[in-house]
Amino acid sequence: MAVLTGIDVLSVQKYVFASNRLRDVLAASWMVDHVVRREADSLLQWGMTDSRVLLAAGGNGIVEFDNLADARAWTTRYMRWLQDEAPGLEVVVAHRPYDGRGPLRAPKARCGTPRRDVGEAGCRGNGNQWKSSLRQSFGAR
Repeated sequence: MAVLTGIDVLSVQKYVFASNRLRDVLAASWMVDHVVRREADSLLQWGMTDSRVLLAAGGNGIVEFDNLADARAWTTRYMRWLQDEAPGLEVVVAHRPYDGRGPLRAPKARCGTPRRDVGEAGCRGNGNQWKSSLRQSFGAR
């Protein structure tokens, strides 16, 4: 059975703004983006292909594997690489079986409800709704 591996970078602002120097802030911001990119020196290492990376953006990633053993082996190498490349960056990884049927979808936002803060109808849902849904399905807190 296929396995989906969720990757979430935690405490991004804490990591990025650990220093007040602009050079350090820019470098840390680049590093957060770099560790979850679809590039040969990031997620596409150790036999991973671009078609297996389902999501790689905003400090989050979802990668597909054929089985749990392959997922764990890749994750071990990835986490070791992260320790070497970006010390101090906190990352959570979780594996969940996936039957391969049906699309992966973000939860529907509740639209049309008037928003008092802006005085117009809009959507209540935001990016955090998708992120919390991922965390619930992958069991991360």
